[in-house]
Amino acid sequence: PFDDHGPFEHRGPSPFDTAATYLGISGDQLRYDLFSGSTLAKLAAGKGKTVAGLESAMLAPLRDRLAAGVKAGRLTSEQSAHILDAATARLDDFVKHGFRHDFHHPFDPPHSGQS
Repeated sequence: PFDDHGPFEHRGPSPFDTAATYLGISGDQLRYDLFSGSTLAKLAAGKGKTVAGLESAMLAPLRDRLAAGVKAGRLTSEQSAHILDAATARLDDFVKHGFRHDFHHPFDPPHSGQS
C-alpha cells in the first residue's frame, strides 16, 4: 500500500515549503526565523495572515493523500480522520510554540566547548 519506499516516502512540497509560500517568504528565511526563536504563529501575524489559514495550507497535501487512500480502499474514513486529527493537534502545537528545544541556528558557529 505504500509503493516501493515504505510509509515514510516524502511526496510533494514539505509543510515548511507550504508555510513559506503562504507567508510570502523564502524557505531559507523561514528556517532562519524559526531557528532564531520565532514561531509560525508570530510570523503569520506579522504578515497579516491567520494561524487557521496557515495550518489549513500546511495540512492540505495530507488531506489530499488521506482522501486518496480512503477512495482507493487503503484506509477507512475513521483511520483517515484519526490521522488528520493527530497531525492537526501536533501541527497546531508547533505553529503556536515552535521548536521546544534549544537548537543552534544553522548559521551560528558551532560551540568550541571553551568559554
